Amino acid sequence: MNTQRKYVRSLLQIAGLLIAWLSLSVACDPVELPQIGPSPMITFTDSLGETLLGLEGEASSSTSFTPHITAANGFQSLRYGIVSGQDSTFLEEILSEGTNDTLVSLLLSYTFQDSLAGLAAFLSFETTDQENQTTHTTLPVTTLIRELGAAPRIGIGDVEGEPISEISIKEQDTLSLTLTVEAVEGLASFLISEEIDGDSSQIYSYPDGSTEQDTLIVIHYQYVVPRVDEEQQIALRFFASDVEGQQDEASLTIHIKPLVPPTIVLQNAEGNPLTEIEGEALDWDTVYVEISSPEGYSRTDYWQITANDSSLIAYEWATGGGAVGIATALFYNFDPALVDHPAELHAWVTDKKGQIASASLDIITKERVPQVPVGSVTQNGSIVTEIEGNAGTTTNFTLSVTAREGYTAMEYGLLVEEAYTPINSFTRTDEAPVRSKNFELSYTFVDSLVDVDAQLRFIITDDVGQTTVELLDVVTNTPPRPVASFPSITLFAPSPFGDSKSFINVATGDTYEPNEISATPENSSLIDFGYVFTFSNNWSFASPLYWRNVVAINDVFVDISGWPVLNSTTFRSTSLSQAEFVAIGDNDGLALKSNYESGIDTPDQGLINDTEVGQVIAFQTAKGKHGLLHIIEINGTFQVDDNIVFALKVEE
Repeated sequence: MNTQRKYVRSLLQIAGLLIAWLSLSVACDPVELPQIGPSPMITFTDSLGETLLGLEGEASSSTSFTPHITAANGFQSLRYGIVSGQDSTFLEEILSEGTNDTLVSLLLSYTFQDSLAGLAAFLSFETTDQENQTTHTTLPVTTLIRELGAAPRIGIGDVEGEPISEISIKEQDTLSLTLTVEAVEGLASFLISEEIDGDSSQIYSYPDGSTEQDTLIVIHYQYVVPRVDEEQQIALRFFASDVEGQQDEASLTIHIKPLVPPTIVLQNAEGNPLTEIEGEALDWDTVYVEISSPEGYSRTDYWQITANDSSLIAYEWATGGGAVGIATALFYNFDPALVDHPAELHAWVTDKKGQIASASLDIITKERVPQVPVGSVTQNGSIVTEIEGNAGTTTNFTLSVTAREGYTAMEYGLLVEEAYTPINSFTRTDEAPVRSKNFELSYTFVDSLVDVDAQLRFIITDDVGQTTVELLDVVTNTPPRPVASFPSITLFAPSPFGDSKSFINVATGDTYEPNEISATPENSSLIDFGYVFTFSNNWSFASPLYWRNVVAINDVFVDISGWPVLNSTTFRSTSLSQAEFVAIGDNDGLALKSNYESGIDTPDQGLINDTEVGQVIAFQTAKGKHGLLHIIEINGTFQVDDNIVFALKVEE
């Protein structure tokens, strides 16, 4: 309509001009008409500025181009449309903005129409200048048939994206899927259907109202597996369509396994199923519970049920993980209120899928008859009736108390010939009854009880005042005293030069020259006695203290008065034979002591003289160690290299 009005308006303007000109011609002298410039011209260039002779492109694609209009009389309008055969479609009209432009360049775009693919067509342009002169121009248009991209593709993967086409899973489990849909031409829709026993139902759709046409989507889909009564196979089917109508289809086969329900069995310590438990009021019994929970253990509840009441008496949650096999124990306390009243113990197990199993047994509660407490002593896991040890040593043991009426107190002490001396006592601090208790105790054996009958006495009292006395024999032995033995030691007659090994340390059997002690005076504390021959005393042993105090020895042979320590070993003669000396064993240190104590004192205790081969001499060092020496050889008197050879036994 606007176009027609413009044409009518142009014709009226031209007619008016002609009438005015004719009127002037009649009334006036002839007048020369004004000169009108040439008609408008139009040329075309592409986006690169090159001369454009036509447009070419795939259907649905777009291109841009520029018409250049030269209008000497000034640009007024440009109209254009697409023409193919007898069909034409007006596209656009562009009007002057009110300026008298003589050169106008317009940037236009064109979208190739699918309907014109393979047909001859052209764009028809009509341009008009300010003098209403019109020029018609055409631009050929070639529309190529569009090559479609690939059809949509559906990928099915697990939660990590690994491809799957079939899976086994249990009912009520959640299946996590990673779905990938690629649609080069743009995704129009994506559907998921669930197919069970031939019936199909849609369970998911995309884009779910969205108008965007994605080319790639990733969906993290969670599918909850339905309940089944037996093993069953279902399918998830996936459908994708792009905007060009191309489609893809995929499926996932799901093998559903039914859940395995839990089981619970109540049994005794031998593993036999229980139908009842029986006990006196306030007694305890243990019910062993075996649970099988293939779907994962969650909780066990224990209820006591009577004719008039029910109460939760215990429960136990899973401590972690998905355990499928549980062995636990229920400690049941017989209720005095249930004496002669029937009751039941019910146990329920719940697995992680909410499945429940139960078991029950009868509870028979009888009148309570008090029992006295019981005590027993164990060492290293074995019950003992006596403890034995050497005087001075300590032994550990465990007193185990069982008090059905509840432990109250325990006292223990030492019983010797009917004289009792308490050692320690314990009193229960717990408010609740304690029916069993272990006491970790120790005892140190004393010398005074060697070969003496003695006992440890334990007095156990329960909550109702009943008392039990348990006795444990105590055997005290003489402790072994290790003996160091030296079968052959040689001491040489002292040299006036101090270079003969005339002195000994009996603890080690080492012999020393006086010069060695002079060089290291602190070693004088090691010397227990020395060997010397004098005409008045013959072959003799003398302590360092005696040696220094006798002028005939110290001044004539070796002067040791400068030693900082002068030990005072004492000697006694014995009547022991060589065989009796040899018979003293490695732990017979007490025999060394008793032979010294029963020996005969010498006139000068720090000296024993007139020694003979075969003689056994007892001694005691300044450190209190007892010993015996047996003389084996006597070689010479006081000359250089003269010596005495003996065997030595001494307390370690």
